[in-house]
Amino acid sequence: MALFGGFGHKGPYRKGEIKIRYTKFLMVMEVIGIVLLAALLVYTAFRYTMLPAEIPKHYNALGEVDSWGPKSSVWIIPIAAILIYALVTVAAFFPNAWNYPVKIAEENLAKAENKIRQMLACMKVLITGLFIYLQFETLNLSTNISMGVTFGFMLVMFGIMFYFLAALRKLSSERVGLLKKW
Repeated sequence: MALFGGFGHKGPYRKGEIKIRYTKFLMVMEVIGIVLLAALLVYTAFRYTMLPAEIPKHYNALGEVDSWGPKSSVWIIPIAAILIYALVTVAAFFPNAWNYPVKIAEENLAKAENKIRQMLACMKVLITGLFIYLQFETLNLSTNISMGVTFGFMLVMFGIMFYFLAALRKLSSERVGLLKKW
């Protein structure tokens, strides 16, 4: 992949302990994410006894139900949300394993790591929000979900990614690939 000069570049490896600093922004995003996960679990548990034996299990690309399943399948979305949230949270604690899209100057490494953590925090909240929307539609036995809402989530997610990638570009030690100065 040639975009941004290749995704194989790793930032400078630092031995020893890396201190993870939680800024106010990161703490707020974590609280929002955990509250959303809790709301997803509570809402699912509350609605579970009211569900019929079969519920929508899968939606096709047009947002139409293309598979039905037992009501116990309603727990797949909350479990997936928790697993993804936990995986991304754990990944945030290992900055030495991250691949940066540009070479990061040593003096900017802490700023770059903070930008990546901010992006991951935003993604966790957004993905959890998408799961809540899908679960809400499923528990209301919708036979159609709004692809506009789903597409909107994707646009926001890619917008966040490009915003933070542009911020990383400003911290780069050199201009590489498509981002070279003309």
